[in-house]
Amino acid sequence: MALGPVLWLLKLSLFCTILKAFGPVKWLKNCVYVGIISTGMFYAAYTIVFAVSCGPEGSGDLESYINGLTRKQCYSPKGANAVASIMMGAVNFLSDVYLLILPLPVVKTLKISKRQKFGVYFIIGSGGL
Repeated sequence: MALGPVLWLLKLSLFCTILKAFGPVKWLKNCVYVGIISTGMFYAAYTIVFAVSCGPEGSGDLESYINGLTRKQCYSPKGANAVASIMMGAVNFLSDVYLLILPLPVVKTLKISKRQKFGVYFIIGSGGL
């Protein structure tokens, strides 16, 4: 159940790093805020879907948690949890690509040597590996 919030906090740290490095660029700042809000909303929705489809049934004892995890909507390949997990994988991939591409146009405008620009591109590109 903690996967959604943990992934969002990971993305949040990367968005904040971009914001700190390139904060004065207004369009980039707006893109970062859009990324933070959209990924936050999606990961929150995933957490809610998981909690509803796999949450405990009845009381809060161990048997209730096991009964929640053995419900068909939790473990079935066509259940709500499986569909939400596939969507989360797609959104996670797209947000990673977004994070990699977002600072590239700004690096081109930096007033540094070509060698330093190549180094910055290499650092950003190594995130793709």
